Amino acid sequence: MTTAPFDALLQLDVEHAFFGGGACRGLSLQPTAATAALLQRAGGLLRATERGFIIHHDRSRRSALRGLVADASAPFVLLFIARSSDPWLASYTQGMLRDETTLLRFDSRRSAPPEADGRIRLHCGEFADVADRLRLSAPLLAHGLSRADRLMPPAFVLRLALRRGSVDAWADGADAPPPQRYLIRLQATATRWKYYLPSDWAAQQPHVVDLAGQAQFDAAQAETLGDGRQALTIRSQAAIAQHHQPPQRFQLRARGPLADRVLIKRLPVASAGQISAETIAGVRSLVSEIYVNR
Repeated sequence: MTTAPFDALLQLDVEHAFFGGGACRGLSLQPTAATAALLQRAGGLLRATERGFIIHHDRSRRSALRGLVADASAPFVLLFIARSSDPWLASYTQGMLRDETTLLRFDSRRSAPPEADGRIRLHCGEFADVADRLRLSAPLLAHGLSRADRLMPPAFVLRLALRRGSVDAWADGADAPPPQRYLIRLQATATRWKYYLPSDWAAQQPHVVDLAGQAQFDAAQAETLGDGRQALTIRSQAAIAQHHQPPQRFQLRARGPLADRVLIKRLPVASAGQISAETIAGVRSLVSEIYVNR
């Protein structure tokens, strides 16, 4: 039994700065029922990759593909729903924190010029952001999302369209051109790191030091917690990008008359599951809460 030869038609890569620019772990992109049926009629074969997916096409069915793409009454549009097995994806992804009226979406009709490697970014900026969100009532989402999708919104929605000119050159028997390659680049959310310390450490004048000399921290301040307890808090002066393996090495030190004394050699790092929002100097900011035990 021989296998029909397939040509690569479309390819999508999703990269995330949270993972050092590598694959967005735990992400799954599934075609809608209508898209799965369209691919089947066109002789397409969808295969998941580490970074997204690639669509191959049965070379013996090129004429069927050309006919479907040329049908002006039914544009050749592929819709995909992206979901993640990671419950914290929205927390560490810039522009993905959901609200009730909008959703992050990407569309091949709204893309940037090709990058040096030929891939086409599906967002105007270097990374996806809130500007790439769309109202749920917009046609792309209104016709692409099922009732279940609206009850449990996906990470994002993807729309890819094949135009007639993209397959007209695929003459029967001839070599196929390289696949159209698309890219979604996700940025990690940046937060102000806020350490919570026992209140009775105040006499030691604790302060946080970055061993790399990059991050600066405010002086310790007394704060009343929601349950009425007192604590000391120390907050970073600038937002720090989240990472699944944060490289930061922060130390907690006590001020002394001659030299500082190390209280904690290496402080714990921020977690995607411990994020809140605060108004800092009149600006609503995301804050990573980090609790330090004795």
